[in-house]
Amino acid sequence: MALLIINLAGAIAAIAVDGVGSWLGLLVMSICYIIFTPPAAFVCQYWVGYSACAHSSSIRYVLFFFSYFCGIIFSLLMMVGVPNAGGAGLISAINLVARDSTQCPGCMGVGIFFFIMMVVWIIYALYQGIMILLMIRYEQFDNLLTIVDILDKTMVH
Repeated sequence: MALLIINLAGAIAAIAVDGVGSWLGLLVMSICYIIFTPPAAFVCQYWVGYSACAHSSSIRYVLFFFSYFCGIIFSLLMMVGVPNAGGAGLISAINLVARDSTQCPGCMGVGIFFFIMMVVWIIYALYQGIMILLMIRYEQFDNLLTIVDILDKTMVH
């Protein structure tokens, strides 16, 4: 949620220094992301991951991996910063930095902020990748414990 709020702040800053014309899509999409992404992430990522661990359900593990993969794709989209897609990332930063400083005096500062946001989105995508790796390790460990339990119950003491 914090990343989305900072992304919205970047959209507001871009509008403040360069005008509404070319940054309205960024602002609208940023607001939509703040409204819809947290509930969707809770249902699709947290709840599915919790259910997979609590119930040791293979289909829930698959859903967890799929939802986190979608989260990584979303983070990479935000990192790229496609114009009017809502991401304060690379392309938006290049558009701001390339502007003439006499026509847009604050564009360089907001562009640097967008470059920083690009790095933060990369770090967040890496975090989500680490979460997938940890879940794979958890699932393997859980399956190993199940095999040990089955062997223990079948052995005669």
